[in-house]
Amino acid sequence: MFHAIGHAVARRGSWLVVAWLVLLVAVWQSAPEWDVVAKPGEFDFLPDYTASRQGQKLLSQAFPDDVLGSSVVMVVHRAATDSSLTESDQSFVNETLVPRLRELAEKDTTLFSRVRSPTDELVGPLLVSSDGHAVLVLVELRTDFFDLRNRAPLAALEGLLTELKQSNVMPSGVTVSLSGSATVGRDLNAARIQSAYAVEIATLSLVVLLLVFIYRAPLPALIPLVTVFIAIKLSLKLLSILALRDIVGLFDGVQTYVTVILYGAGVDYCLFLTARYREEIELGATYDQAIQTALAKVGAALLASAGTVIGGIGMMVFAEFGKFREAGVAISFSLIVVLAAVLTLSSVLLRLAGRWAFWPGRIFSAATPALKTAEEESSPPPLNSVSGWDRIGHWIAKRPVLTLSLCVGLMAPFCVAAVVFHQHVSYGFLSNLPADAPSVRGTRDLQTHFPGGITGPLTVLIHSPQTDFASDDIEFVSTMSDWLSEHREELKLADIRSIAHPLGITDAAERAFEGFSGAQSFARRSVLRKRSRDLYLSQSEPLAGHVMRMDFVFQHEPFSRDSIAHLDQVEPRIRAEFAKSLPSDATLHFTGSTPSIRDLKMV
Repeated sequence: MFHAIGHAVARRGSWLVVAWLVLLVAVWQSAPEWDVVAKPGEFDFLPDYTASRQGQKLLSQAFPDDVLGSSVVMVVHRAATDSSLTESDQSFVNETLVPRLRELAEKDTTLFSRVRSPTDELVGPLLVSSDGHAVLVLVELRTDFFDLRNRAPLAALEGLLTELKQSNVMPSGVTVSLSGSATVGRDLNAARIQSAYAVEIATLSLVVLLLVFIYRAPLPALIPLVTVFIAIKLSLKLLSILALRDIVGLFDGVQTYVTVILYGAGVDYCLFLTARYREEIELGATYDQAIQTALAKVGAALLASAGTVIGGIGMMVFAEFGKFREAGVAISFSLIVVLAAVLTLSSVLLRLAGRWAFWPGRIFSAATPALKTAEEESSPPPLNSVSGWDRIGHWIAKRPVLTLSLCVGLMAPFCVAAVVFHQHVSYGFLSNLPADAPSVRGTRDLQTHFPGGITGPLTVLIHSPQTDFASDDIEFVSTMSDWLSEHREELKLADIRSIAHPLGITDAAERAFEGFSGAQSFARRSVLRKRSRDLYLSQSEPLAGHVMRMDFVFQHEPFSRDSIAHLDQVEPRIRAEFAKSLPSDATLHFTGSTPSIRDLKMV
């Protein structure tokens, strides 16, 4: 096979270059945009058996109109932390900011879900800080907080705030900062994209420097780069075509993995081929003979090397996490393309370069006279005459056991560290972001006036197929709420919301009933409880009345590493206590940002 490839390269090399260019143009023209076929988000790639996925599925079935993908939390406060919001400030929020936000939401209902404000009857009191120094406005989105589509609504929200500030509609001294899961996800994606770009630039720069250092000539450095560049672009376009036809799955971000791995592998394969091509010329072969012999002798080695990598990375298709499976397919497919490019494109470019392939240096073949000019003497020596590599080869040949022992001894500590710390991964999203990131500043402002967990409450779903929570006695909800309230400090709970306590158990909930007499307060609580049924009891068939929800607001923000450890501690206690009061057939499902991040860590 490799003899046939070598013959085609030597005899019809120009046609092979044309074929590659035609293929690239044709695929480029027919391929869809990457954003059209790449699946955004993070948690949607979790296996279906994970607890958070099961909980999210039940939530979407039981409360189809209340599925929260992510949220933007606007923290409205005065720059001076000890200053209360004035009536003018509150009028700005309720009469200007919230109506403008709802106008934005109505323009794009595919991304925006709804806007919650301090004047809302059910949740309004929860959005006012206990000290009266800040209020929250929640903009709920339908997308996962890692979804790249969140950039558009967040840009629109930031544009609106800039407009209100520049037009002096926003009262002087008032600050509106952004927090919430969607803002955190947007900033994480921005940091990821910036890091990926930096990695690609660093990879390309390192490859160029290595090639120039090795060959001290432009073409041996340029040919691998051109080959790999074409292979990468062709691979990504072919993958997008396959994804459009549902043959493969793609996630946004796999391009970085493909690019980095293909530059490393592709340039490596090109080095093998180029070195062998140069050796054949040094042995006296013509350019046609050299490229044919080089392909015949290193083709099998290249195929074996690439096949090993393709097979190893291809094993990722058996991974449980969806992104790993898709990365295994995409990278393995791209390696096949880059191998084909090295064999049929890089080899052609070397052959077409002829005697200029290693310019300004010269290659001295067996037929070259021994007498050399001063310029020739300064040329880089042939690769096979480098004394340093000769000494290394002699050392390994004479002391193989010692060499192996030294290598194992040097690598062993790193292997031990990898085994010991393989689970020690940081999932503190905010701590990984720059201090000046909008979500970090917004969360800092929010935690000054509110518990950190308000940005991502833990939702507990109680599912009982045999119990109709809408008609049966649900006194156990009050019992469970009372137990949670008694242990709120040790459980680090800031608030608990349920059908028994729609506004929660904080002082803010009690202030919502101030100014009413005993009878009026009781009547208002009864009306509020009835209206809260749609929020806390499923109304969707076939689960109507059989699923109840409770929302827990913890004291810490949901994106920290400690939040996962804390959930692991409190979940067994909650399950054990709830089991004492729940029907025997009832099951509990935990969903929200922290359970999803925990499952992401586990897989």
